[in-house]
Amino acid sequence: MIPITLDDNKLKDALKQAIRELIQEDQKMISNLIVEVIEDIAFENAIKEGETSETVNRDEIFNLLNPYQKTEKNLKLNVTLKKPSEQQVKQALDEFDQAVKQFLEETDITPEELAEALDLSQPLK
Repeated sequence: MIPITLDDNKLKDALKQAIRELIQEDQKMISNLIVEVIEDIAFENAIKEGETSETVNRDEIFNLLNPYQKTEKNLKLNVTLKKPSEQQVKQALDEFDQAVKQFLEETDITPEELAEALDLSQPLK
């Protein structure tokens, strides 16, 4: 086998091109990944908030979910998700922004290149 030598710049360019092609070829996967990251951040924040909040009795939860049915066998859950607070949204977006910045720094891809690869109307900052 013939050894192949690449200098740092050629290797970086090859990696950047591979990442661009991956993003372009599977935009839905990347979009889903971004959504999962945001959801994970929101779940993490909710868990942290739950760790410091007051403990609630199990029966109180079931009564809130369905105050008309008292038996667990027949319990039908009607759950309305609480809209995240402005602070929670801002924190999740800030953490996502930091993750994007770190990704851009580590890959040397410009915000414009990433926006183009993801087909975004505005570059990420």
